[in-house]
Amino acid sequence: MKTNTYKNFLFFISLFIIIGLSFLYFYNRGSLEAASSSLDSSLSGTNVGVSTDSQIAKDLSFISSLSSLKSITIDKSFFESQSFKSLKDNNVELESVIPGRQNPFVPVYETEENTTLNNKGVGVN
Repeated sequence: MKTNTYKNFLFFISLFIIIGLSFLYFYNRGSLEAASSSLDSSLSGTNVGVSTDSQIAKDLSFISSLSSLKSITIDKSFFESQSFKSLKDNNVELESVIPGRQNPFVPVYETEENTTLNNKGVGVN
């Protein structure tokens, strides 16, 4: 019984280590490739903004996706339905507020001459 448990434990630990190492390998490989390509472009003096074939392919894919948006139609009958018309406007009217100090973060220098305290201990000019 002990050897079977021990074998299962070793199997799962080794499986976990293999998965972890493969994740680290593939995760770091992408960042290393990006770093090496930016290093190569900076060392060779080429402009990083120059389009490559993969960038052109991405741009064309984006443009085709964008052009497919033109074929989208909106069913306007929803806005004419009774359920939409029964919606109520819940706007809240905001009261105008008297502005306080120009800069609320400027320290207040309180002296007895220019400041009196109200009953809550707050300075009032």
